[in-house]
Amino acid sequence: IDNFETLKSFDTTEVPNGTITGFKVTNKGTLYTVAPTVQVGDNWVANTAVNVGDELCVDNRRYVVTIAGTTDNTNPPTHVQSIAVNGTATLQFFGYRATATAYLGTGLSSQEVVKVLVDQAGSGYTKPPVVYLISNDAGVYAAATAIIANLDNQDSFGDNNKFKYEAESVRSEEHTSELQSH
Repeated sequence: IDNFETLKSFDTTEVPNGTITGFKVTNKGTLYTVAPTVQVGDNWVANTAVNVGDELCVDNRRYVVTIAGTTDNTNPPTHVQSIAVNGTATLQFFGYRATATAYLGTGLSSQEVVKVLVDQAGSGYTKPPVVYLISNDAGVYAAATAIIANLDNQDSFGDNNKFKYEAESVRSEEHTSELQSH
């Protein structure tokens, strides 16, 4: 057994760049009887003025406006690569939309949103998208923000800090053994 046997617990799950890894509830809201629906990103809307950098979503597809203009009168974008004109605007396919589920608490928190969990992580995010908590009941004011993985555009592996601490532990054990032998 070598000194690296303890490193076998290193998390090698690949985390693609620009995915949503979680949500932070910034306001729990009040008066919810049913958990609100989570909408990640803005929906594409027909015949609407858009600006460069705006993000628009259609179903599970995400687009970023590269040339400002007005979206098509009726037809949403359907392309899943490259750039295409939609109305007078130009939209670049940018990845897939994340999805999430909101949960209410129990007891005293039963009418508040206590967590929002990722269902699908999405892809291609370069900044956190807007997150809407949409309610059809009396619930109001809940808010959440998205947490994005690897904004440095480098794919990485799981919890690299875990590796760092385990590697430091092995190094400390080696150093202690050396001191004891002298």
